[in-house]
Formats: sequence, C-alpha cells, structure tokens
Amino acid sequence: MNSIASQTNLIIDNESWRIAYREIVEQYQSGQLTTALDDALRATEKFPLSPDLWKLLGLVSQDLNRGEVAITAFRQAVALSGDDPVNHANLALALHGQGQMTEAILSLQRVTELDPSDADAHYNLGVLLKESGHIKEAIAAYRKALNLNPEVAEAFNNLGILLCEQGRLGEGIDAYKLALSVRPNYWEALLNLGAELQKVHFASEDRSLYPSLEQLLNTTNVVSPADVAPAILSLLKHDPILVNMLQEPSGQLDLKTHLNHISKLEQLPLLQKLMRLCPLPDLELERVFTGIRSVLLEHVSALVDTPFLASFQSTLSLQCFLNEYVYFETKRDTENVANLRRHIEKSLATGKEPELAEVLCLSSFRPLHRFRWSEDLSSLKKLPDIRERLITQPLAEQRLAREIRTLGPISNDVSIKVKRQYEENPYPRWAQLGVTQSTLPVDEYLKEQGIRHHSLRDQALDSPRILVAGCGTGQHALQVALRHPQSQVLALDLSRASLGYAQRQAISLGVTGLEFMQGDILDLAKLGEHFDIIESVGVLHHMDDPSAGWAVLTELLSPSGLMKVGLYSELARQDIVKIREEILALGLQGYESEIRAFRHQIAQSTKSHHKKVAMSKDFFSLSELRDAIFHIQEHRFTVPQLAQCLENLKLQFCGFTPSELNYELDLYYNGQANCHDLHSWHQFEVEHPDTFRGMYQFWCQKPADIQ
Repeated sequence: MNSIASQTNLIIDNESWRIAYREIVEQYQSGQLTTALDDALRATEKFPLSPDLWKLLGLVSQDLNRGEVAITAFRQAVALSGDDPVNHANLALALHGQGQMTEAILSLQRVTELDPSDADAHYNLGVLLKESGHIKEAIAAYRKALNLNPEVAEAFNNLGILLCEQGRLGEGIDAYKLALSVRPNYWEALLNLGAELQKVHFASEDRSLYPSLEQLLNTTNVVSPADVAPAILSLLKHDPILVNMLQEPSGQLDLKTHLNHISKLEQLPLLQKLMRLCPLPDLELERVFTGIRSVLLEHVSALVDTPFLASFQSTLSLQCFLNEYVYFETKRDTENVANLRRHIEKSLATGKEPELAEVLCLSSFRPLHRFRWSEDLSSLKKLPDIRERLITQPLAEQRLAREIRTLGPISNDVSIKVKRQYEENPYPRWAQLGVTQSTLPVDEYLKEQGIRHHSLRDQALDSPRILVAGCGTGQHALQVALRHPQSQVLALDLSRASLGYAQRQAISLGVTGLEFMQGDILDLAKLGEHFDIIESVGVLHHMDDPSAGWAVLTELLSPSGLMKVGLYSELARQDIVKIREEILALGLQGYESEIRAFRHQIAQSTKSHHKKVAMSKDFFSLSELRDAIFHIQEHRFTVPQLAQCLENLKLQFCGFTPSELNYELDLYYNGQANCHDLHSWHQFEVEHPDTFRGMYQFWCQKPADIQ
C-alpha cells in the first residue's frame, strides 16, 4: 500500500508551540525517531488541542512500528481537524498496519468522499478492498484511480490480477499491457502477463499487444517461451500478413512469391523473436516455413544477398536448429541438400568462401556444427549470434561433456539403449530458463506447492543436499539450484551430450552449487551419500525395472527426506499407446528420417488419437517427439499401483503437483475431497482420464524413523 502520510503547516500564535513543533519535525526528518517520539508525547500533553502535533506523533509512532499509539494519535488528529482528508488517510494506513481492515476501509472511503480527485486514495482503497475479499469494489476503485491518473502502473497490474482471477482474461491482459506501456520494464506485470498467456487463445487481431509481448520475450527468467508460444501464435495468425499467407493453396510457389512472403514477415518482429527462442507449435505456419525452406534451397544459386533475406534465413535456421530439423523433408530436398553440401565443401577446398545464403540454406536442413569445416566459415562473421548458437555453443557442449565426472560404466542393457537415444537427441533444447522462483526455504517452497509433510531435519531446511536423478539438459536442475542457493545440488543423467548442454547453460547463467555427473540411477549407491531432497521426474518409467530404480533412490533418501517423482499414467496415455503399437507394427527403429516421415503421416491424419498427439507441444521438436512416442522403453502406472509402490517402499504420499489439481478434485467431490487419499484420486482419474496427461507428479516422504 502506498504511503499516504503528508505534512501540513498549521499557523498557531504560540511561540512555545512553534518551537516544540519545529524541533520534533527536525528530529523526525533526521531519523532521531525515539527522541522525536518522546518529545511528541510531551508536546501533545502540553498542547492537546493541536491536530498537527497529534498527526506528527502518529507519523513518528508509525515509523517506529508503534501501531496502536499511531492509531490513537491519528484518531485525535481526525477529531480535532474535522474532515481533513490527510488525517483520515493516515488513520487508514495505521489501521491497515494493525489488521483493522473494516475501519481502515471506512477511513479511506471518507477520504474519497472528501476529495474525489485523490487518485492515491482510490488506489489505496482498491488495495484494502482486494485484501478484504471485496473484489468487485476493488476493481471499481482501481478503475477510478486510473481515470484520475492513468500513469499508475501498479494500479493497472493489480487490476489485471483481479480481472484474471474472475476469468476475464482478455481484460486482464489488456490491463497488463497498459501497465507495461506506463513502465516498460515492470517485472511483476511481465510475470503476470506470461502466466495468463498460458491460459488464453486469442480470437481476433490486436496489434497493440505486440510491444508488450516482444518485451516479455526479451526479458529473461520471466517465462518459458514455449509456454506462451501457443497464445502468441493464436494472436499473430489473425494478423493480415499471416492470414493472407495461410490462405494460399498448399504446394510449391515460385521463388518470387516466397521472397515477397519473406519481406512481409520482416514486418512481424514478434514472430521472428519467437522463432529464435522455441519450436513453433503450429502446423499451418510449419507448412509456410517448409515451403519457403524448400524453394530457397531449390533456387539457392539465384539468391541475392539482401539484409531482409539474411535476417529471415538466420531466423529460420535457428528455428530448425531448435526443433532439431523435425520438418518433413522431400526426396528432392534431400538431394538438393547433398548437392549444396558438396558445392560448399568444393568451394572451401579451392579457397573460395561460400555465399551467406548458401550457408544459411544448408543450416536450415542440417546442424552446421557437425561439419568439420564449420568453424572456418568467414561468411557467418556478419551474423555473430547465428555463429554462436549454431556452431560455437554446440562445440563447447561437446568439450564440456568430456569433462563431466562419471559414476562409472553403465552396464544395464536398457540403460545403455536409453543413453544412446539421448546422446543422439539431447532432451530438450531450450534457449531461456523461464521463470525462476524467488529464493525460498524448503518449507515455504513446499507450502507454495500445497504439499503436506511432517517435520524436516534442520539441515534439510537450511542447506539441503539435493539430487536431481535424470536431469536431461539441466533446465529443472538449474531452477532448483537458483531456488535454494544454500543447497548442494547433484544432477545425474545417462547422456553426456545432455549434460554438456546443461553445463554450458549453467556457466552462462553463473549458477554455482550445482554439479553434473554421468551415471545410472542403479549405480547411485556407489556415491555413499544421502540426500534431503530427491527429484526424479519422467525418468523411472524409462528404466528396465522402475521399482528397482525407485528403491535405490529411497535408500539414498535421508530420514524425513522428501522425494518428487514423475511417472506416466496408463489412463492418460492411451492415445500414445495406440501410436506406439502402430510404430511397432511398421518396424520403425526411431531413426531421424523415420521420425520425420511418420510425423508427416500423423500431421495429415484425421484419426482422433493422431490429432491429439499433433496438437501437443512434444510434436514440434524431434527429441521431444522421440521421447514421447519412439522411446525404446516405457512403463505406465495407475493410481492404485502408485499406492502399492509407496507402501512397498514405506514412503508417505504428500500430494500431487501442481496444487491446482486439488481444486478440481474438491469440485468433483463437492467440497468433501481429501487430496491425500489416493483412492479418491483414482476414482477422479477414471472419470477424467486426461487429468495426468503430462504424467503423475507427486511428492512423498520417508518417515523419520526409517534409516
């Protein structure tokens, strides 16, 4: 709540009053609060009819956290001054500090009656009304404040929060947009905007949102670009530029038409920014980009190096790199790529630098860093960001991977096969970490997650030892390390390629207190260590025997230790099961060319289970799609099976995440749900089989008396 205290000068024909008042003011302004308080108490005894002295006593008491004294003083000031809005406002502030909300609201309402043009009073009234649960009245107060002063970014932000809580997402997003127009780097508004974008699908054009969305994408650690991509694309696809492109018939258009498309796409920097940060989850746009990519490749010798073409080609190259070249490739494309590669290598062999357009054409089909000559390319000096992301960073990851400490040789047959998969396709690639939670003690973090647990050891609270078992490319492990900076985090994975990627990102972000290690969960006992917190999400169900891996992790868990586990749901993955059966029947082995071809079939299919998969985020990246439907090993569970595993391991169930699931369960059981009763969850999932479509994610705890 904004400070609503102010100073006034009341002329009193009393020299001793003047001296006392001036001395207290000087003490107050110089920070001598205790002395000021003592003198103000004496002065109010000597001059009990002076409202200014009572107000001054209230201000000093407020700063000294003497809330009740402040309230008494401000009441006296109000009584003596009549309807002075300043004194009513100060009283409201003091009452609010002591939790006396009803009277505080009445005091502020009186301020707005006395001075309807006071924007701050309306804003502060909105704050109090919101805190008291009077949401409609709070919205009205914020709107009044903004009518009087449209430059209050906090009012727009708070208004946006309330509108979104009421389900008025469009209005809420507009409010965040206006907050950012007032204060472009307003972190809270960006964070709120990013959160709401994950829930919305735009039904019409609104170019006024573009600057705020660009700002959101340009600000690191606010949102994961992949999480907001569907919403941003739903907005962009109403832009006349894309509407016209998407309405054109499929098939290969001529070079001139595609170059015209590219020049128009330059007018959509928001789209290009998104393309540089995450795979675009949209099949219609994918059709446009694959068409452009093929035509540019077909006519590469005729391309003229222009700024707009280089800009788009570099953006397209980054998009293809991020989606790991998942776009369908025709036989003609494959032939043209081979010819272009030979041409480039012949040019380099004769000392001739290939044209920039040629290099960018190749990089939109193949990863440049895999070519031994990529580091010697001079043409990419014009595009340092492209050189860094397509060549320098991947090669650095390879070097870092070789330096990763190992737990020992991997011997389990399934683990060896899984390792091979992730060495070929590190999972997943990400350009921004996304929102990083504030530094939080373990207890507060679990409370935010809605997790019920029994007491933790002091070490677990203060400086926990944390294991991330199956960290992949390190995104979650890095978030854990940032959330608990006093912790020691060990992140384990089978794949050196994934760990090299993670290590590079850790260095880039300056994260310490985090060690990456290559190894198999089955061999973790070799460490001879115990952990206060273990997180293993999306890993155990890919092991030869998930229960064996889970048992190893349980042994490593300290008494009272907490474990987060993520496992596939049998009910939620029936569509995936059907697709995996089709893959098995076709004899596909999971080679990249096979994945692209099979994906192309799914994208064109009208079968319901194909459509569901084609709408998922996993469909738009080769490594994620391979992980989702081509994985060499997959186990699925039911809630009763989870309950049995927990019982066998003597672990106590603490709750599913995210905590919003509890609200759905409570609604289903008409307010009588027990979110820690797995039988209730089983009944709920049977009725709502898509609830755990991602996977079951839950916390469990080892009893304090089990070693």
